[in-house]
Amino acid sequence: MTEHDATTTPRRRRKLRVFLGVLVVAALVCAAVGVIYVNWSGPTREPRAVAEPISVTQGDPFAFGGFLYEADWELRGAGGTLTISGLVATNTGESLYFPDITVTLEQGSGAVAMITCSGSTIKPGESTFLQCRSDDDVPSEYDRLVVTDDHSS
Repeated sequence: MTEHDATTTPRRRRKLRVFLGVLVVAALVCAAVGVIYVNWSGPTREPRAVAEPISVTQGDPFAFGGFLYEADWELRGAGGTLTISGLVATNTGESLYFPDITVTLEQGSGAVAMITCSGSTIKPGESTFLQCRSDDDVPSEYDRLVVTDDHSS
């Protein structure tokens, strides 16, 4: 073996070890970033089908579209404008989602007023207060409240 061969072989080994070390560190960093991203991003919003309309009674709890709506909500007429106060929804689904409904006041076979309500995007098991608004006046009569889903995906 020549003097040149004796000095290059340890250098090559050292360079190879450094290269492999850098490669291992880079792989570990990539794996850590992937784990952090998955944990940080949490559940994803999954598309879902539109729920069929249901009739509800003012103040009673109801389940609709992957949410449980708590009791003790009420219709109110504020300055001649219709709203709903105290409506809270809990996500009973398996993915991140937001409640988004319309409550229609019906008399006979027609709508006399509509109120749209929506809340924050929440994880399964979490709850949110809904903000409800309507441009309709408070109707003098209605015989039924019907809840419909405002989103299809």
